Amino acid sequence: MKLISIDSITTSKEVAENLINNNNTGVEFEYALFYLLSTDSNRSIFLKNIIYRHKLKDKIIHIFNNSKFEKLKTTLADSSWAKFNVFLATQCDEIGPADVVLKNSNNDCLGLSVKNQNNCSLNITGRSFLTNSSLNLLEKELTAACSNYIAEMRNKYVTVDKWFKTRKRSKETDFFIDKIRDCVISDWNKKNVIEKTTIVDKFTHANSPINYWIVKYLKPKNNIYGMEINKNPIKQNLSPQHITLTKKMTSYIIFNYQGVQFAQMQVKFNNGILDNPTQNGGHDFLIEDKIIKKGDPFSSWNVST
Repeated sequence: MKLISIDSITTSKEVAENLINNNNTGVEFEYALFYLLSTDSNRSIFLKNIIYRHKLKDKIIHIFNNSKFEKLKTTLADSSWAKFNVFLATQCDEIGPADVVLKNSNNDCLGLSVKNQNNCSLNITGRSFLTNSSLNLLEKELTAACSNYIAEMRNKYVTVDKWFKTRKRSKETDFFIDKIRDCVISDWNKKNVIEKTTIVDKFTHANSPINYWIVKYLKPKNNIYGMEINKNPIKQNLSPQHITLTKKMTSYIIFNYQGVQFAQMQVKFNNGILDNPTQNGGHDFLIEDKIIKKGDPFSSWNVST
């Protein structure tokens, strides 16, 4: 397991730079929790070498200064985790969903999966669910969907600066996402047991090599972050023949096991139905001197359990 200790932060410039430049969503909560779980001396090292040099330093410091940490500390102690060494497991897929890992004197490990006001347990590519035939069909229809979206936005908001990258609600976006959901459900029903099991095991982290808890930061009250600790997240293998998929609201797919919901997935564009082109990439539309490309509807869907 490639776990990051305080020692590796001080001895490896590469490790330190990777942590300083890590801007993944929610990393500020992971770093704040790592800080809180560390000894006083290690806190000082982490503060000096990483937090003070991170672009989210003010947010990280605010979080650890305003967190109700005692609940987690007490829960750990009651579960025989009063003494431990703490490691960062950011972007370490080998140990399952954990962002922070505790290791005791017996080398037993406990992972902590850190969440911020949500139960998202996984980001998964839509290509895991869709056949090549469905992907090709949807890719062909995406251009028309984008053109319809542009017409809708121009009709409602006129100039491009009033609607591009402003998260405006759109019936055209909802309509295209619904097409994707129809394909997901249809293709799911055609998958074999092995294909379904591979996907669902990712949802439940059934193959996680270590035990883990979920630590969720709650919406702050009076500027103070509470913590919710789930010691028993779903980890078991589920028989795929008893799993059915249904739609919910405008963008969600519900996964039901023997009629009971165990997960939901949000089908979404990664950065909106229209996006800025990459530095060396091409573009699909030119609107009022603004170059725009089609968004990516398949790269990152949120799964919550």
